[in-house]
Amino acid sequence: ANRFIATASEGTGGLYIHVDPTAKAAAAAKDATPDEPKKDDPLPAVPKRAPPEGMRAFTAGHDKTWRMWGVDTGISTGQMLGHENGVWCIGLSPDETNLVTGSEDRTVRFWNAQNAKHVATVPIDGTARGLAFDDDSAFVYVAGGVGSKVIQISLKDRAIKEYAGHKGAVLCVATSEDTARVYSGGEDQVVLVWDTTKGEVVNSIVVGTPVIALAVASDGSRVYAAGEDGSIVIFDPAGKPVGRIEGLASPARALDLAPEDGTLYATTTNGVLAIDVKALKVAYTHAAPDAGELRCVATTSDGAWVLAGDAGGGMWLWQKGARDAYRPRAQEHEGAVNGIAVTPEETSTEDAPAKDEPAKKDDPAKKDGAPKAPDGPPPPPDAPKSPDGPAPVPDAPKAPEAPKAPEAGK
Repeated sequence: ANRFIATASEGTGGLYIHVDPTAKAAAAAKDATPDEPKKDDPLPAVPKRAPPEGMRAFTAGHDKTWRMWGVDTGISTGQMLGHENGVWCIGLSPDETNLVTGSEDRTVRFWNAQNAKHVATVPIDGTARGLAFDDDSAFVYVAGGVGSKVIQISLKDRAIKEYAGHKGAVLCVATSEDTARVYSGGEDQVVLVWDTTKGEVVNSIVVGTPVIALAVASDGSRVYAAGEDGSIVIFDPAGKPVGRIEGLASPARALDLAPEDGTLYATTTNGVLAIDVKALKVAYTHAAPDAGELRCVATTSDGAWVLAGDAGGGMWLWQKGARDAYRPRAQEHEGAVNGIAVTPEETSTEDAPAKDEPAKKDDPAKKDGAPKAPDGPPPPPDAPKSPDGPAPVPDAPKAPEAPKAPEAGK
């Protein structure tokens, strides 16, 4: 098992966590990743229970589609078309009325969360790398990629306001529930803190490595920044570093903070780390054997369930506190799963798209989670779009598209 060493940083009051080099070397000798737990290291028993019936997840794929899933069944209930390039992010507004997707095609698309119908398309100046909502479901904030801007879009009338301040591509964005603050990170190695009431930067936090993922405590008391160098740096509201986690198996491409207990979830190779932010230590790993790089993570509002998507198009589900996945990996996307969102546990969207938007038929051969092999020739080009945007269509085999890792400054 790896040992994590905590050290105090002189002059900063910060606590730093890194992997004991001798333990790391031993793990490498056994082909284990630095954050991989020892196989016989016990975890408290977790009473197994089924996910709530009707709970839904939504995934953004590099295959230009987004999908709706039944979390309780692990089956995709439909794929939605419309984007002309890979979909990098997806989000469900807090009031559960809007689904928003962002793509490499330089558009942000809005969908009705109840029936999956396309509502509007907003062009932006760059790839939409990430998005986050304000707590009132009034605005969505988009990381504008090479556009070097954070883009505020009204959920009511799609009006746009741009926040310019980064000196490179904006790669991630986050909000806090209790403050009028928006946080953005980019390849310029800083996190900018925006006051949305004034539309100006109120703090600039130097991280020292390109910032690829962000999470913020609901009250804004802590900012968690994942770096391209494989670190996660923790800051207080003033921008002072108060902790650092190093030695991850791979850079954490996504972070999510469970609101109930403050557990920070970070994606790495072959697993999702559950980090105790109070003790500043990795508590355990949700294992995803042979998954490769996990690209995205989301938790339910009560923190009871953790979901993630991998670079091969698979989706994973774990019960909180359980090392092993609840069910075998499910795969429907023909390419990386870049983003994921989930309905709150106590509520859900409708079970399937509206009747004029066909849902995908169940395929018993895929219920065991085995990866789906492409068969047959590539499908014909998408049908012409209607003024209201494309409707979901039944799945058809697609030629696989090689997953593309996010690159700064694309």
